[in-house]
Amino acid sequence: MANISQFFSGLVGAYGYLGVFFLMFIESANIPVPSEVVMPFGGFLASQGILNIWGVILAGTVANLLGSILSYFLAAKLDRFVKRSHGYLIARGWFEKYGEPSVFFSRILPIVRTFVSFPAGMFKMNLAKFSLFTGAGSLVWCAFLSFLGFYLGKEWTLIVPAFRQFDYLVVLAVGAAIGYLMWYHKKNHRRRHEQKKEVSNR
Repeated sequence: MANISQFFSGLVGAYGYLGVFFLMFIESANIPVPSEVVMPFGGFLASQGILNIWGVILAGTVANLLGSILSYFLAAKLDRFVKRSHGYLIARGWFEKYGEPSVFFSRILPIVRTFVSFPAGMFKMNLAKFSLFTGAGSLVWCAFLSFLGFYLGKEWTLIVPAFRQFDYLVVLAVGAAIGYLMWYHKKNHRRRHEQKKEVSNR
């Protein structure tokens, strides 16, 4: 993890705002770049007078929005190749009911934030709402991490191991949610099968 942190912080140190923009852009385009390294280091550079804190936040936020929109359209194109299974329809129904606010909240969660644009595009969430929720969530996330790095100064690296622990909780929560959806789908499938069997026996 130390080598990864050095690599990404090195890019930000070498290219400044452009480095922040590039890394946060690809992070939102389904490439898991650790924003908890990029943004705090940008904040640290701002505390040293090398960058401007608001410039760092703006670069990260705009990059997140544009990368998410790219991911959104890629998912929308792939939608036609997805088999419209019962599981797909369940997921779509859930997203249409809860998906819009979840886009905002997912933008402030590690790991999940990288991939949330994909279901939004696949299930054809309104693009204006998607952009609004994504931009707002990205602004909160980028500002939070940047100011952490700014106020911690040379101790900004303490953020990385702290977020690694949080990542594990997020992975467990996502795994539990997927497990529940699989169980729910299997339960419904068994119920429909039994109902068809009862009908055929009448």
